[in-house]
Amino acid sequence: MEPRKEEAGSIIYAELEEICEIIFHELGEIDIGFTINHQDKMVIRMKKGTILGAYNCTYNKKTVFLYKCKTDIEGYMLRKQVWLEILEDNEIISETLKENIKKYYFTTIKYKVSSEKRNYINKLKKRVGFNQIMSVVDLEK
Repeated sequence: MEPRKEEAGSIIYAELEEICEIIFHELGEIDIGFTINHQDKMVIRMKKGTILGAYNCTYNKKTVFLYKCKTDIEGYMLRKQVWLEILEDNEIISETLKENIKKYYFTTIKYKVSSEKRNYINKLKKRVGFNQIMSVVDLEK
């Protein structure tokens, strides 16, 4: 694992970005949200102890959300290739790890952010003068 630091306001992962590392976040706060019409809307604030990018690295998925530092953060990172080798070398526990990673991502991040995004889009649809909305939408359930 390698040390990782980011300054407040830095974007860790942007929407549609390929993630090549897993971040083990130890200090600071990270906001997770989305961008609509070039405006960022942050939905979740993660404090220390968060693991980011595990779902994306494990399942080779681009991110559909925005991850941004609220404060300076510190932690460690594990490169995607190393992570995949660990999973391959430890087949006995890899299936359990994969299921736990998927469950954590869907319940802690995806469901909450997607729900807020849908609500915000529906709110924009009702506003006068809004006839176009630009957003990233995940078609996979």
